[in-house]
Amino acid sequence: MESEFNVPMIDATIWYFDDAYSEQTAEQILLLLEKYGFFPPIKINLGKYTKNRFLNYKEEMRTQFVEACSTGRELSIGAATGDGRKIKEYWTFNWCFTYEKCHKDLPKPKFKAWNTLSLHITYGLARDNTVYENFLNFFREAVKALKPFYANIDDISNGVELLHAAKEETFTPNYVQQVYWGNFFGKEHCEHFGMDKLMAMPAHHIEQVGEGVFFTLCENALDFASPECQLRRTLLWKYLSLADKKRYLAGGLYRPDIGKNYYP
Repeated sequence: MESEFNVPMIDATIWYFDDAYSEQTAEQILLLLEKYGFFPPIKINLGKYTKNRFLNYKEEMRTQFVEACSTGRELSIGAATGDGRKIKEYWTFNWCFTYEKCHKDLPKPKFKAWNTLSLHITYGLARDNTVYENFLNFFREAVKALKPFYANIDDISNGVELLHAAKEETFTPNYVQQVYWGNFFGKEHCEHFGMDKLMAMPAHHIEQVGEGVFFTLCENALDFASPECQLRRTLLWKYLSLADKKRYLAGGLYRPDIGKNYYP
């Protein structure tokens, strides 16, 4: 749910491809949300099941959640622990799908669109060690389940500024757009850079998660603007040659500047 004002929040977003939209995937994510305390919510929007509005959560909506994410024609669902205009600390969850979910019979486009899954927590919740660790652990396990090509964690406003600074407002498996507080490189990026190189990055923390590598710039996401975070971002840009054409991997989603297409 949207707040009346811009509320500082830490955002975790996962970009992944999926043309199956199975009940198994929906159930898997739902179990992770429950495991880490992000389900059931107070309010939920399940498209046609809730008349495209946020309604108070009821037990039968658990089954509708799975249906909306798989067999239903919904292109997005959302959940939250209340109305951000009325409470100070809360979390929100959003899962957005491509039009292919509703039109599986159509020919595959040259441009392969991605789905996104996002979880946001306010600063107050991020300062709670239990909630913060649950937030990070949900991110790790969701990454394992969805096998994304990329995922990141950062303050929402800072992430937008970094996105604009990159002058490349898209995420693809063939191009590292920017370095955020937390970054997950999927299989394509790992194959390009090499696992040994990635595990030796000048990052604060590095770990293998699923098919890829997750790394952070400093101890806590709330310190996203710290000198350490900014220094490591600069070092990583140089280490990974992100200012060079080497940041382009083989193939690619269609980009006018390189004239290539990417076929996942």
